[in-house]
Amino acid sequence: MKYGAPAHAHPRKAWVDALRALAIFLVVYGHRAGHPDFYLFSSPVKMPLFFALSGYLFNTCGGCDKEFLRRLFWSVVVPWMFLGYLPMAAAFPVKGIAYLWHAFVEVVSGAILWFMPCFIIGKIMFYYLLKWCKDRDVLMFLATAVLFGVGCGLVSHHLLDFAKINIAMTVQGYFLFGYLFKKYERTLTHVRPVYQYGALVAFFILGFVSRSLYPNQRMNVDHGAYYHVPLCLTMVVIGLYALFVLSQKVAHYPSWIQTIGMNSLAIYMLDRYAIQPVSMFYDFDHARYPAVLVYALIYFLWSALFAIIISKILNRYIPWATGRRG
Repeated sequence: MKYGAPAHAHPRKAWVDALRALAIFLVVYGHRAGHPDFYLFSSPVKMPLFFALSGYLFNTCGGCDKEFLRRLFWSVVVPWMFLGYLPMAAAFPVKGIAYLWHAFVEVVSGAILWFMPCFIIGKIMFYYLLKWCKDRDVLMFLATAVLFGVGCGLVSHHLLDFAKINIAMTVQGYFLFGYLFKKYERTLTHVRPVYQYGALVAFFILGFVSRSLYPNQRMNVDHGAYYHVPLCLTMVVIGLYALFVLSQKVAHYPSWIQTIGMNSLAIYMLDRYAIQPVSMFYDFDHARYPAVLVYALIYFLWSALFAIIISKILNRYIPWATGRRG
């Protein structure tokens, strides 16, 4: 199941799938074995990476609103509702109509799987941002800066929380990072290696500085929480740049990593079902270090396998349910 751009919109790039695999690993592994230091370094790139990759692959469909919305519907909305809501709706005969409606509201509002409504609304916002700014870099940068500020203000007052509209405003800059990286890719990837690796080193240095200055604080995209906006966003930009350029230096990625990346959307949405049989014999919430670090890795592999098997079955028999058109 592809994430973001419609099928065949861009030639498949192994490093993009590898970064998707890394992002979903940070999400699933972090949920099971989260540690303050882990969040400190993963949060600035974890969710921003998903948005930035979508910006890199962004397809404006030639500025045709109808075509853009049609593709978004089939490639993202349909899989979201099918994988996110249908399994819950299947409990309707047992739990009744009240549960069916409550589950629907939780999915659409972002109370469950917050990333999906935020991602969908965010893509629509970014499409019109590009259209209105006429692809002018300065205007796009200023627009995303304004949207970030407005979005943070709305979050602080709990306005437009439904469907994470306020968060969708704050992440426009992440879409823009990927979009501009694609636009200037040749220049950005041909700087001296010392600067490329230096960005990675700078990311970790800033992380340690952050831990020293703001202990027990962490950036949280889904809550619009930025304990120090300039520091957090600097870590985001430097971290994303390091990942985008250094991932392209790898000559070959194992096929299993690419498979995880291609199914990152399914892994994200089906993880809450994969954890249920595991939770019967292992309690991650009360597990101790360092054993939980190993068990969380094993669990991630199980969660990925669980989602990939289901995706392959769906792709074989009802491909529309995973965003494919056959």
